[in-house]
Amino acid sequence: YVDLKRFFPSVESKASLRKKLDHRAWQKEGPIFFCLRRLVPRMGLNRLIEAAAWLKKKTEGRSSFNVIIGGEGPERDRLEASTMDLRLEDTVYFLGKIAEKELPLHYQAADCFVLPTRELECFGLPILESFACGTPVIATPIGSIPEVLGPFSKISLTEDTSPERIGKAMLEFLSAVPPPREKLSQYASNFDREKILSQL
Repeated sequence: YVDLKRFFPSVESKASLRKKLDHRAWQKEGPIFFCLRRLVPRMGLNRLIEAAAWLKKKTEGRSSFNVIIGGEGPERDRLEASTMDLRLEDTVYFLGKIAEKELPLHYQAADCFVLPTRELECFGLPILESFACGTPVIATPIGSIPEVLGPFSKISLTEDTSPERIGKAMLEFLSAVPPPREKLSQYASNFDREKILSQL
């Protein structure tokens, strides 16, 4: 379930929300892709970074974007090294651990949430948390993710877990009109905490 008392669309603008977040990445120009995961191999974060490199080449000279990754884990040093190797230090940023109370604000401030899971996704709760905040999602076709995406799977689901396919979905997002946030939050309401606990 998702707790709709914590996760909901903000009436404030993205710019206003980002001013409340102290990391410099949130103050940069251009759309922001946000990801929150434990930094371990199965989460596919290395592929998200490679997708960012692919996307940067495709959009060079036309538009800018940023990828913000929250979370901690044993892969952080390796992922940061990969970011440097791919010359993405001005595009991909690591926030480290995000306090639970600040999590809704991060979803609300982002333009799109990316879930690049490589394997073993049992449910995909971040999808519902992001939808509840009115923020679109791009996700890989792993485990229960297609089912959780529901009616938004056609526009949210990548073709596979490769960096190029993730990057392609991000590129399409940059040129598309995202679903109305009211529709996203309305869909998330099907998984409201009280409703699900009552059914259980």
